[in-house]
Amino acid sequence: MRFVPINFCLLLLAVLLFAACGPKVVREQPLIYDAWDARYHYDPVTRKMIPVYGQESIGRAWGRDEEGRLDYIEFISGTAEKSENLLVHHQQKLDRKREINWEMENQARIDRIKASLEFMDKNKSSETPVEPPPEDFGNDFVPASFLPVQAGDNGTDESDAFSPFVPMEEDSATPESSPEPSPFEPLSPF
Repeated sequence: MRFVPINFCLLLLAVLLFAACGPKVVREQPLIYDAWDARYHYDPVTRKMIPVYGQESIGRAWGRDEEGRLDYIEFISGTAEKSENLLVHHQQKLDRKREINWEMENQARIDRIKASLEFMDKNKSSETPVEPPPEDFGNDFVPASFLPVQAGDNGTDESDAFSPFVPMEEDSATPESSPEPSPFEPLSPF
């Protein structure tokens, strides 16, 4: 079994520390504070809202298509090539919501179909055969058809039977003989 010399291991550790850390950037405040203080600028050509702090873009940028749907969401970190595409996360979130809604609607549809099938089975099993009417069954109750009658021909033997086509007798009281004045009479001249 061979052992790697300790000097080689220490040299490798020192190289990794200096190479991995890189140059340290000293800032007065964390980078996220710049994103919080950024002001948005609207680009009318691409329909994007770009956050700008100082002379650099930093923060959450977004854009919409002609129909108003989000088609661009990105977090710009302010450092070179370290931005994050948030549209993928937004689309995954919408897909999850859509999937949950579809599952709930599908389950409700399945429940409705099962209930209707159970109802149909219940009706089929409790259905009793309809007995035909007896042969001597007479239709005693048949409503009389409404036929208009002439003024002189009532079709009935009773003289006081009501008919809508017979003129009614006029009342003996006339408007002139009524004790109260009509509210619709013209007013008297002054």
